[in-house]
Amino acid sequence: MTKQLMTKFFQTRIEGFVNILNRQLVRSERREERRYLDELWGDTQEAREWAENHSYMYVNVFDLRRLFGLEPYVVVVEEESW
Repeated sequence: MTKQLMTKFFQTRIEGFVNILNRQLVRSERREERRYLDELWGDTQEAREWAENHSYMYVNVFDLRRLFGLEPYVVVVEEESW
């Protein structure tokens, strides 16, 4: 089909009916957007496996584990000076 004819199919509106070609286009665009965002936020199986194997990359830089009670604070006990 020519591009002009396909454009007509996508733009066709009939009350009470769903334009299947338009719906397929919208679904494919949303699917690609979701894949992109999953890649961006590292919410994929490959990203999770990488994070498990490279845990040294996520060191406790800002001491947040202690701040949120996941690790106890180190209490420094000073000895008497003689």
